[in-house]
Amino acid sequence: SSTPVYSREGVWIGTRGLAHDITEQRRRESEVATARNRDRLMTYIVRTMRDEIDPLLVLKGASEASTRALACSHCVIFKRNDETGDLELAAGDADKTANEIAHQALHQMQKTNETFDAHVGNYRLIGLRCHYHQRNNGAVIFMFDADHPEPTDGERAIMTEVADQVGIAIEQAIQHERILTLSRTDGMTGLLNRRAFFEELKRRHSRLRRENAPAALMYVDMDNFKLVNDIHGHQAGDDAILTLTQVLLDNVRPSDLVARLGGDEFVLWLEGADIPAASARAKTLMKESAVLGKYSGDAEHPLGISVGIAVHEPDSKETLEQLVQRADQTMYQVKKLGKGRFGIAAAPGSKDPAKIEV
Repeated sequence: SSTPVYSREGVWIGTRGLAHDITEQRRRESEVATARNRDRLMTYIVRTMRDEIDPLLVLKGASEASTRALACSHCVIFKRNDETGDLELAAGDADKTANEIAHQALHQMQKTNETFDAHVGNYRLIGLRCHYHQRNNGAVIFMFDADHPEPTDGERAIMTEVADQVGIAIEQAIQHERILTLSRTDGMTGLLNRRAFFEELKRRHSRLRRENAPAALMYVDMDNFKLVNDIHGHQAGDDAILTLTQVLLDNVRPSDLVARLGGDEFVLWLEGADIPAASARAKTLMKESAVLGKYSGDAEHPLGISVGIAVHEPDSKETLEQLVQRADQTMYQVKKLGKGRFGIAAAPGSKDPAKIEV
């Protein structure tokens, strides 16, 4: 602040003033403004994450919110696969090129324990690891245009906080996947359980009716299984179930479904299988299931399988309930005629008996 000084005649002769050094004050004000801005952006990012119920979509929300908050081109998030331990894409962008560049940065990050900060292609990339209880469970790659100004300390602090929050979200997503898997799979065999199988079967059957394609529903039941438990014990029974599980898995395609309904009952859905294909698959299963013989309770009651099949024909108007009933009834007829066989249900509405084959 200053004041002009005049002579008695009113002529300006100088200025009298007071100066204060406000450097430190401005620095503090700048730090406060930066902190407020960081808090505002982090509140926005965290609120976006918390507003999403599905843990897997939380990561997508974090990616989108971070992109907007930091004015970066892309924010790509990688999550550790709970089974393989590898980092896989969890949230990114529709831009495949950007995702590929993010993968390159991730590859470089995995070679060291340091933060990745470099120019790749047309981007300036900053990659940070995510942790939960000191365990690395993912990574976040922030992608800025190459001509973007150098990120400020405040922006870098936000990136670090985002990585910390994403680490927590990733752990929640991993736990969600574990619970989802447990709720959909059989504890002993790892196959789909009854509920998960029929949920998926409804979707498959609806699609078949739209596409007019064939498929086969195959019920598989173990013969004389009770004797295995009674004579050799439940451990032998469990081993027999696991052996049959492997036989079934070895003789299906990725597009097929396999489930354990409970006890010694299994069910298969053979995508695109007509009657000849279903018959051929049943014959193969009957042959491969001979390995179960070593678990038999006694020679007179060999452990084997019986199979009941119902084929959904193209253009069929048969409901899923009717298809399931045909397969179940065919299984009942096979068991009644002596086990160790497979049967193919007659066409819907037909009064002919099921075709039973040894």
